[in-house]
Formats: sequence, C-alpha cells, structure tokens
Amino acid sequence: MKLLEIWKSFFPDRNDSRNIVKDRLRLILAQDRCAVPAEVLTLMRAEILAVVSRYFEIAPEGTEINLETDDRTTVLIANLPIVRVKPLEPAKEVTVSFVLDLN
Repeated sequence: MKLLEIWKSFFPDRNDSRNIVKDRLRLILAQDRCAVPAEVLTLMRAEILAVVSRYFEIAPEGTEINLETDDRTTVLIANLPIVRVKPLEPAKEVTVSFVLDLN
C-alpha cells in the first residue's frame, strides 16, 4: 500500500462528489447484503448516539455511522468526534424496550 493510499484511508476527501456517491453506494450495498432496512439503520444510529452521548459530549459535525462491506465481511463503523468525557453520574436503573417488525 502506498503512502498516499494510507493517508487517504485515514483522511478521505469528503468534499469530492465522486467519493460521496461511492460512500452512499457502499452503504446501500452493505444494507442490501445484510438485509438491513434503511429504517432499522436509522434507528440503530439514533440508539448508538444516545448510548455514547451518556458518556461523551459528541460534536454533531463529522459524526458518521456507516456499514461498509467488502467481498466477505460487513462492518459497522462509527466515527464520533468526542468533545469531552462527561462526569460519571450515580447509576440509574434504566429499562429500554422497542418492537422491531421486519415484515
């Protein structure tokens, strides 16, 4: 792997419309391969942000949660810019429930 490719993998040029289209297509393909409906991915993003936000203050700009796939594997990648760690609060009992209908 060349140095420029490594650099671009860590710091992709997100303003390039070609890259934006490629990222969207990858997300669609990953959703399709995993059979994850867009509504479920949206719900999952919201839940991930809610959980992480309990412990960290997150900068809304630059927040990305995506599915990426190659020939054999699909991965969930969360890029969440952390502003600061929130102080720990006393433990609370929390009950979370939701119904997910994939039909």
